[in-house]
Formats: sequence, C-alpha cells, structure tokens
Amino acid sequence: MGGAGLVFDNLGINMVSLVGRAPSPAVLYLNRTHGEEIDLKLVPVDLPRIWDGGRGGIYALMDHAVEQFGGAYKTDPRVLAVGPAAQATDFGAIGSVPMSRGKLSHVDTWAGRGGLGSKMLQQHGIAAIIYGGTVADEDFRDRTVADQWFQDRYQRKLSVKDLESTVKYRYDPKFDTGGTFGVNSPLSAGG
Repeated sequence: MGGAGLVFDNLGINMVSLVGRAPSPAVLYLNRTHGEEIDLKLVPVDLPRIWDGGRGGIYALMDHAVEQFGGAYKTDPRVLAVGPAAQATDFGAIGSVPMSRGKLSHVDTWAGRGGLGSKMLQQHGIAAIIYGGTVADEDFRDRTVADQWFQDRYQRKLSVKDLESTVKYRYDPKFDTGGTFGVNSPLSAGG
C-alpha cells in the first residue's frame, strides 16, 4: 500500500487489531510522540455529509481526517479511509494517499482485495484511520545501514532493489504495460 507500513512503524508497534464495534462510524486516531504511550481517539463522523463534500468519497474523508488531526503529528501521518462502497457492498476497498509536508499527495494506494474496507466499516464502525509517530527503528534511522544490509544481501542499494522488486507497479518493458493488472493479466494467461 505504497509506504503505509513505513509510517505505521513510526508508532513503534507491530500490529493493531480491531475488536468490537464503534457505536457510530468513526475516525480512529493513533499518534505516538516520543514516549511509550500511543494517543488513541475514536471520533464519530457524519459519513454522508463528508463523502458528499469537498473532493467527494474517500478523498473527502481523508481530507477531513487530515484537517481534524494532521496538526497533532510531528511527522507526516498516513490516512487509511473507505468510501461509500464500503458501506453498501462486501467488496469495499481501503484507500490511502501518502503525505508530504502536511499535504496529501495525488498518488492513490489501495488495499482492495477481500473487501477489507467493507469489513473495517461494517463490522468495526471504522471509516478512517489516521496514524503516525516519532519512533524510528534504530537500525534504519541511518540510510547507510539499510543500504549496507541490502548491498551485503542483494549486491544492490536499497533503492535499486526496491525499484527492481516493484517494477510491476510501474511500466514493465518486458510486458510493454504496467500496473498490477497490466502485468498480472499476461502472466495469468500464460504470457
């Protein structure tokens, strides 16, 4: 999901498990600022009003979460959000947009398989999650440590190995197409 896990790592935890259900649709706020405690809030939202406003749907909900909570983070947070399909179907996705300097970018990333967005909203009442923090993994705080590990393991720098491993998400000259669908379709058809 385009770096969403890297921002999650700033919380200093390995996972979050949603248990139970919010009494009404809500935004889950998670923020860790230098200490051991994670600040957590569950804030109700008027989904129809938000989805119908601004940029609409999922983007309006992400904008809302950033407007309401973005200023509380010392580093750029990440927002996971659902759109109207998550409320009305069993195949709603979770969308996210990376942030830079406090602003949402124009790059979409999605977790669309299996109806995760529908489950998050219908079973748990969570319409969006905004999260981030200031915990940095000591081993990877210095980019040269990561580059050295990748150099030893793959004989390439981290950035080169990353580009090589994720080529299917961009243009792949081997298939003369790009994106997950573009690359997976010829592969599944025996190409």
